[in-house]
Amino acid sequence: MTPKCSIGRPGACPQCRGGGAEANHQSGFTLIELLISLAIISMALVLVGSGLRMLSQSWEKQSDRMQRHDLLMRGVGILRKDLSALKRMVRDDAGQAVQMFYGRAGSLSFVTLTDTDPAGPGLVYVNYAVEGTSRGRNMVRRTARMIAETPLHEVRFTSAVKVIENAARLGFAFRSDSAAAGGWSRAWTDTGTLPGLVRLDVGMRQGTPVPPVTIGLAASAEQVCVAGAGPLCTIASGLAENALRPVDSAGERARGIQ
Repeated sequence: MTPKCSIGRPGACPQCRGGGAEANHQSGFTLIELLISLAIISMALVLVGSGLRMLSQSWEKQSDRMQRHDLLMRGVGILRKDLSALKRMVRDDAGQAVQMFYGRAGSLSFVTLTDTDPAGPGLVYVNYAVEGTSRGRNMVRRTARMIAETPLHEVRFTSAVKVIENAARLGFAFRSDSAAAGGWSRAWTDTGTLPGLVRLDVGMRQGTPVPPVTIGLAASAEQVCVAGAGPLCTIASGLAENALRPVDSAGERARGIQ
């Protein structure tokens, strides 16, 4: 028979003593076990938090890189559209026929036909200027309504819009269609003709390197516009009454602007 434990004498029965120890052993976690569990959980939370933070930073960098690339491509698209609609205009400059085109490494000006000008569709002067800031280099597009007989360096451009922002490197280069003219040049100094190609060099601070953007003009400049090459689109041809006139790419006689 199993002895009955006395309520008043719990220590007098071995079975009661064993049962009490077993009961105390199964009562719960000790303080040390609880602290170890909390430490493990805390370390796991720290690791998870660090991973999420790194993932968030990586996502933000990738998103920022994609946004900068999208803005760059949008700016290049605007430049390409303006150059594709470039109009070859000749201006009387002290008896010399001068193309309405100015090209330097940090500035590009010409006449283009646009349908997005606030004053309505028509011919406008457009200027792309590279400007440096503390955060990088920007390319700013400015426009002005076209007025005959106004040299490009005297045009008062307005409507400034940043088309490329915070680039590490920006600059233009120019090349003639003629094989004898050599390679690329940072300045277009031939006032009698226009370049066949315009190149935009872009270097971003972060991300994938951007290859140079090369844009071909709509048609080659007429060789007859070179001084001494012929009477077409020169002031000596008797067209001085309309000194500012477009040059036809097919070599036809220039037409005056109405």
